[in-house]
Parts: sequence; structure tokens; C-alpha cells
Amino acid sequence: MKNKEDEIIDSILSQLHPEIPKMISFKIIKENLGEITIDIQNKIIDEITYFDKLIERPNKNRNEYTLTDDGVDVVNKKGFSNYKEILESELKFKKDKEILEFEKSKIDFELAKRMLKEYPNTKLFARIGLVIGVLLLLKELYILIYK
Repeated sequence: MKNKEDEIIDSILSQLHPEIPKMISFKIIKENLGEITIDIQNKIIDEITYFDKLIERPNKNRNEYTLTDDGVDVVNKKGFSNYKEILESELKFKKDKEILEFEKSKIDFELAKRMLKEYPNTKLFARIGLVIGVLLLLKELYILIYK
């Protein structure tokens, strides 16, 4: 669901172009969405410039902005609220994946611990088998030699 900030951000992004620097017209936004205070304007500009990195100022001395690649993605994905939903779903997927990887590593650790615990027994059985094998070989040689 779109809130007023998302609509303002969509309106700002629709005014800009990725290659041609342009001033943001809050007059157009006010005509479409009603009165916006200067504090809200500055907050939104800061948010989409510094936090979301959707727009940038190519010339720091002028008050003109261009769309970044992420800004173009937002415009292509039909709005900021859709873009936020996609980002949230990707973040949720990453968290779920990290949880699964952590559980897998925990299980791998338990298996490795169990293998290390069983290793001395396996080694002992292998040595016993070697001794039995050597004794049976000696028995067979004894039978061959003295018959």
C-alpha cells in the first residue's frame, strides 16, 4: 500500500532522467499530492539521495539531480512501494538462506564431532583386523611349508 512519502518519491523519480541532470520541481508534486512542507521535502531528498541512492547530484554546486541505476530500477518496477516490497522479499530470502546455512553448518559440526569420537574405535578395529589377517597368513604359510 502506498503512503504519501512513496507517492512523493515516485513523483520525484518520474521527473528525472538517468543521463540529463534536472532540477526537482516540488511545484508539480504539490499540484498532484497537496501541500508538502520544506522539512518533508528535505527529508525525502536526503532519503532517496543518501540512504536509498536512487538519485545523485552530478554537479555538487548545482541543485540538479539524475537517476542512478537503482532509481531507474524503481521507475521500471512501477513505483517505490513495489521496489520496497521486492527489497523486503529479497532480504527475507537472504535471512532464510542464512538461517538454513547456519543450521547446516551446525549439523555438519555435530557429525564431525561424532566421527572424531568414533575414530579411535574404528582405528582399533582396523588394527585387530590386520593382526587377525597376519595370523591367518602365517597359519596358511605354516600349513604349506610343513605339509
